[in-house]
Amino acid sequence: MTDVAPYQPGEFYLRELPPLRAALAGLPGLSLLLIDGYADLDPDGRPGLGARAAEEFGVPVIGVAKTPFRTATHAIAVLRGTSARPLYVTAAGMPRADAADLVRQMAGLHRLPDALRRADSLARHGLPIGLGPAVRSCARQSAVMWRLPDYEGSQRRWRSEH
Repeated sequence: MTDVAPYQPGEFYLRELPPLRAALAGLPGLSLLLIDGYADLDPDGRPGLGARAAEEFGVPVIGVAKTPFRTATHAIAVLRGTSARPLYVTAAGMPRADAADLVRQMAGLHRLPDALRRADSLARHGLPIGLGPAVRSCARQSAVMWRLPDYEGSQRRWRSEH
């Protein structure tokens, strides 16, 4: 994408939602989305990129931020690996505590889960030239989506209990 809005604090979604929309276009079977950023920006639910993506794509979104946002006092600090610096987890469409537990359990030995590290690398460097569309599609899918085998079932159970 070439026409991307400039970054504005508190309005990250204006810059990031259009490329996310383009990357996910036509991708079947999306059941959970993990983003590098905040789902909501304050305890009152002011929507961030994650809440807007949840609304747009109709799936729960886990927001994983590397830096604190001053109004996001509700974000759950999650320590991973041997890092002393937390990740800040928020969620839209699912409980924050469940989202934080999922982030703790994600693959990877370091602070940042492997799925986010891969997505970040692809966003910064792209895929090598010469890779076919099937490989590009697979890389895109693994970079932006983390599938949980029974997530839909646990989500239905949570909704029926609350």
